[in-house]
Amino acid sequence: MLFPTGISSAIGLHPPTPGHRAVLKFDTPCRVLTESPFSLTRKAENMGRGSNAHWKGTRYVQGIGIQLTPLAHQIGNAHEQTDATDPMLSTDDGGDLQMAAGMAGEYGYRSPETDQPGSTTGGSVAANSMLMYAKGVDAADNYDNAAYRLDADQTAFPGPTVLTDTLVMDRVAVGQNPHNEKALTFTLETGGPGAKASAKLSERFFSGPASETQGFTGYGNYCLDLMGDGQLQLWEKGKFAGERIGWRSCLIGRWCEPNRAFGTTVTIDVNIHRYSRPINGKSGAIVVTCAESGSAPAATGIFMAVGATSLPQTLTLKYFVPMRQATPPPTMPQPVRWSDRRDLAPRSHASTPRYPATGYVDDDPFGFGSMIGVVPGVVLVYVSWSGDVPSGTSVEVDLMDAGGDPDSPSFYTPVSSGTIAGVGGWRAYDPADLALYGVESGSQTGAFQVRTTLNGTASSTPTVYAEGITKRGITTVTTPGEWEAQLKLLEWSAPGAAADPTTESASFRIEDETVSLPLLRNRSTIAYSLEYEYPGVDWTDPSNAWKRSILSRGYTTSIVQTQKGSDHPTVDANGDPYVDPRHDYPSPDWRGFQIEAAGEWQRAKSVLAPYLHDFSVSWENSTDTPTGDPEKATTALKRIAGWLGFTDRQIDIPDLPIRLWAGSEGFIVTPGQDILELGNRIARDYLLGWLYYDWNSATPDMGGDPANWDVMIRFGQPPSTITNLAYFDKRPMASALTGLIFGGHALNDFVPGVGPSGETMVGAPIYKLWREERIPPEFNKLVVQGTAPGETGQNSHGQATIRQTVYNFRSYNFHPGVPTADITSPDWLPYPKEAKIIDPTISTGRAIGFIAHHAMNYAGTGRIRRAWVAPMVSVTDPNDPFQKRPRRLRYYDPVMLLGEQYFIRSCTPYSRKDGVILARYEAEKQVVPI
Repeated sequence: MLFPTGISSAIGLHPPTPGHRAVLKFDTPCRVLTESPFSLTRKAENMGRGSNAHWKGTRYVQGIGIQLTPLAHQIGNAHEQTDATDPMLSTDDGGDLQMAAGMAGEYGYRSPETDQPGSTTGGSVAANSMLMYAKGVDAADNYDNAAYRLDADQTAFPGPTVLTDTLVMDRVAVGQNPHNEKALTFTLETGGPGAKASAKLSERFFSGPASETQGFTGYGNYCLDLMGDGQLQLWEKGKFAGERIGWRSCLIGRWCEPNRAFGTTVTIDVNIHRYSRPINGKSGAIVVTCAESGSAPAATGIFMAVGATSLPQTLTLKYFVPMRQATPPPTMPQPVRWSDRRDLAPRSHASTPRYPATGYVDDDPFGFGSMIGVVPGVVLVYVSWSGDVPSGTSVEVDLMDAGGDPDSPSFYTPVSSGTIAGVGGWRAYDPADLALYGVESGSQTGAFQVRTTLNGTASSTPTVYAEGITKRGITTVTTPGEWEAQLKLLEWSAPGAAADPTTESASFRIEDETVSLPLLRNRSTIAYSLEYEYPGVDWTDPSNAWKRSILSRGYTTSIVQTQKGSDHPTVDANGDPYVDPRHDYPSPDWRGFQIEAAGEWQRAKSVLAPYLHDFSVSWENSTDTPTGDPEKATTALKRIAGWLGFTDRQIDIPDLPIRLWAGSEGFIVTPGQDILELGNRIARDYLLGWLYYDWNSATPDMGGDPANWDVMIRFGQPPSTITNLAYFDKRPMASALTGLIFGGHALNDFVPGVGPSGETMVGAPIYKLWREERIPPEFNKLVVQGTAPGETGQNSHGQATIRQTVYNFRSYNFHPGVPTADITSPDWLPYPKEAKIIDPTISTGRAIGFIAHHAMNYAGTGRIRRAWVAPMVSVTDPNDPFQKRPRRLRYYDPVMLLGEQYFIRSCTPYSRKDGVILARYEAEKQVVPI
């Protein structure tokens, strides 16, 4: 029953929806994606890993990125220290290290000229070898001699205390200037008898980015403890809660095998990298690489240019410097220092790296696949890089054919280039200039490679985080010729999208008695547009057609025909001609059509992710973009909208600060992935929002001519301020009845009302309030757990466990003796109900807190939902600057229902034979957040 008893009989006298009419059109123009966009991103750790890649003068530093290889790490220069490094010399040797008086320098590790390419024949030992410092203890001396230590500096700046170690450490060297955070190489050779397992052998001090954790603010003063059993421990000095100043353990690992601490020369590389802006709650990274060097470095040791997955002689430890605030605490730099155990006399060397002028990496080849959209000068190929570029350094990217001579490359000429502020740079290429094979037939294109060139100074190297290759997709408008089925339309229904936009659909019942709609009999898929005429417009004027509100657009998914006309005989039983005129009315070809259709998402659902893309690398040109940070969720949504075939002028997605959380494997989209589902998930999980199509709006880029307006893809969220668009009640909110017998049941009887904030609302009568549902919370206690390397409370993988618990105190009395539960609330449960979210990719306390409260408000609260039938109302949102035509209510529009605040969950307009346009509404009562 559509109406209460007594009202349905009066429809003819006082129609509920006067002046409202639906118009159904088929084969409407629709924008389609004819060629998918290309998007391939590779982070530094995934660049140049294949057999066709080439590396020269560059290396991948685990946990940081691709850098120039220090000259000392190239085999030919390994021990030509004055050419390959800047040695840290004592003040006696021309440097700024204050050495204990008893420390003596000794040159060593000079290989024969024939074994050292590039060495100077006949050159002095001092010019071509490593200067090692050691205590000059002879047989008549003893290790307690004060000449072998700097007592004043040891007292002023003591190192960390290992509780199990009572051995005495002596400061043997200290720089005269603060360390500038440049990379350091320490070489250590400890002879003599083995030490006890837990004993500390040596300490190395340096400066780096300051950390900040709960209860600790670091100074950026670091110390490497090298233990006799091969253990390594990284410490940072800072201030604990309660103002105590001390050392905090950051990282524990190994610097050598347990039986290799003595009698072996070990080189320890310390790469200190301060991000130009914080990255995902981290202000920088410290990477410690330890390897046995010996007099002839092995190819698999520390001098290898590319970080491989298995380096038996190399141990690499990564520490990411955590931070809790928007900016990291300031570093209080200290000089480089080192201390040795009093009863040992190890030989030590320290230096900062020198870099070659240039180096490159040729990444693995790639192909564009099918490319039919070669429009010269229009659809360009972009090659981009992301990284850090210290003063005096630079990065370049070039595109070339795969398989060429790496020493004599032939690069394509870019048509334009530019920088991405604070992120990197790009070059653009015209596909018409590339070696594309079989383009005219849409066949496979050629294979290409990207060369990334790093240009440094003697003391600085750029760092590359990632590269990207992108090309826009090709869209066209399909226009087979529009036609109407209005006179044949008997019934229709158009369920709008709910939280999941793919639920949008439509159905139509059409009777075609005279074969006036022949395409319905021959086609399986037809584009449709269900449009809506409303009072106040002269619809007989064709120039007003653009003002029709679009209720639904999409594509038919099923067309079922039912024969209604008769196949009558043409002759009688005697074989004489026979014609029964009754069978020719209206036509023997009369067909009834039941048509099911899906919204615009039907096409978008068929689009799959084109290529490998990693969202954990940000390419945003924005001053607030942390270099190398994961992309903002809204930026990812815009990229996905582009993959779905939307142009920039069709996309209305705001710029919000929430970023994706990427774990150690990144946030990777794989080829063939359902990107529409991914977009919906990002909108929901990160932003508590949703995506939707809008046919009744137009961006300024579309201009003022309705002929140029196109469908928009938009992003919605629960409103921060509520502006109600409509009210539903049994009686008009205001105005006296006009004396009509059935006054109060039609749209005309409901004058605009005034909402709680003074907003104007259209009104509509409730015909049937047919369902009320109370949905309990899915949980009332939520635990969210993640991991953050380097924090306190480390787990077995060297990562810190971070956790937060939130409660719905309206739901249950969690604290005995402190009543908080409201037994009248839909939140109330008679017992605690716990849920857990355990996600190792959540790496900061702020992210943990955001997810905890977001998830609690999303699923940890009770809901009240109501459904009713009323005339369909068309609304205009005063807060929507792009709206051009009235529209129906859509998901999460605020409305007043019987004087209470609700939010629309679904609106399904429909009409059955009599032309009255009603709608089934479902709405959710406003939830009080936790």
